[in-house]
Amino acid sequence: LEQGYRGLATLPTDPDALLRWAYAQAENITGAGLSEHGDVYAIFNVMLRGSLVPPKLEAAIFRALKRVPGVELTTVEVLGRPAYSLGQTEDWLREELLLDRETYTYLGETGTITKDTRINPEKAGNETGEVRKGNKVASTRITTAIVDEPGERP
Repeated sequence: LEQGYRGLATLPTDPDALLRWAYAQAENITGAGLSEHGDVYAIFNVMLRGSLVPPKLEAAIFRALKRVPGVELTTVEVLGRPAYSLGQTEDWLREELLLDRETYTYLGETGTITKDTRINPEKAGNETGEVRKGNKVASTRITTAIVDEPGERP
């Protein structure tokens, strides 16, 4: 897949076709999730988090994610606005992608530790690798813009 907006614009916007594409991609990656469903969730997460995504593709990702086994759809508030949460729990971590309820635009994500465990110390951010149940991390996207030059700020 070509990187960036142009590459994303080549992906199918039919949720079933997009889901088939994602599962095919998941066969070629390891370590993103603990299962093929976790890998598909991670593929869509990276696409939404790391790129400006064409609006029809954002909506297709939302519709496809709802069909991934283990993904739950709820409504939450993000910075005072209602949002969709597409959550998935694998082993010790619950992840939630947060999308605008009207546009399906990526708003951010949360991760919550569901049980005490030990992981890679680099990922844990400490020397022991211990993470505790209930600890949470969240990120929110404040703005997205198209600019004329790399590094230019809106």
